[in-house]
Amino acid sequence: MKKHFLQKTLALAALSSGLILTACNSGNDTPDASNTPEQSPAVTASAAPEESVAPDTPTPTPEPEEPVYELKEKTTLKDWEITVSKAKFVKSVKQSEYSEFVPDEGNKYLMISVSVTNNGKEEDSFLPSYIFNDDVYAKVYYGDGYEFSMTNLLAYDESLVDKKIQPLSKKKGKIAFEVPDSVAEGEEELVLKIISGEDSITYKLK
Repeated sequence: MKKHFLQKTLALAALSSGLILTACNSGNDTPDASNTPEQSPAVTASAAPEESVAPDTPTPTPEPEEPVYELKEKTTLKDWEITVSKAKFVKSVKQSEYSEFVPDEGNKYLMISVSVTNNGKEEDSFLPSYIFNDDVYAKVYYGDGYEFSMTNLLAYDESLVDKKIQPLSKKKGKIAFEVPDSVAEGEEELVLKIISGEDSITYKLK
């Protein structure tokens, strides 16, 4: 009787031990979060922003600078062949033995000596008093764009204003400008521009 009870007790003890071991093993099968390798977050590749390319812009071509001629150089303007030979400041211009032209106080005359040939097929005035269409006229520019117009010395024999010139003929004369003493005595650039319509020639006077 005692032997049977002891066997039964041992069997129960063994069964209990087996259950305990099973429970322990089941707990050990759960993976340890601390030992699990950390997963890196997904990286989304983004395309580099496309660089905007400016359209080809044509570089503007600079307009060619107008040449500036020295005294005694021969030039051509439309049908006229022109040579400016000399420029001189004077206090007065003698008209005859008994009279002279005198500028306003504080001014001088700039007398420019010019020879001109009419290569056109008709008689024409080189410097008419009244300008129409492509008629020729002259201006003097000093320093930073100071502009002076021609002075018509009426009845002055050497003036080229209103002088008619036959085809293939040459005439020498003078163009007068009345300018302040500050221009006559100044050191800045002084140029003569002879103009016909949109065309012109420029002479450096000083």
